[in-house]
Amino acid sequence: MPILNGAIKNEIEQNPHEMNLISSLKIKIEQNSHEMNLISSLKIKIEQNSLQMNLISLLKIEIEQNSLQMNLISLLKIEIEQNSLQMNLISLLKIEIEQNSLEMNLISSLKKISQIIVAHSI
Repeated sequence: MPILNGAIKNEIEQNPHEMNLISSLKIKIEQNSHEMNLISSLKIKIEQNSLQMNLISLLKIEIEQNSLQMNLISLLKIEIEQNSLQMNLISLLKIEIEQNSLEMNLISSLKKISQIIVAHSI
């Protein structure tokens, strides 16, 4: 498996188009002060909860130690954003979920954790 992981990583790194998309996405997020402020606010909130911080740290370390996972996460994020049909489906799903407050609370918690992880990994 390490040979396959290395081969896929090399393939991604050798594709300037994919690398440019990843760089563009990073720049786009960094240039959006509203997004950055939301991420900062969530970071502060989560940092005040030591149990959440420990869980996030462990998850972050696990993801960061796997460069293939990091590349796949970046590519998946870009691919979804470039596909308007997928974006529409995600929007419809979001609306449906938002009508269920219990699901919303669970998803909000997961979203906060994932945003922190993404913010730290960029």
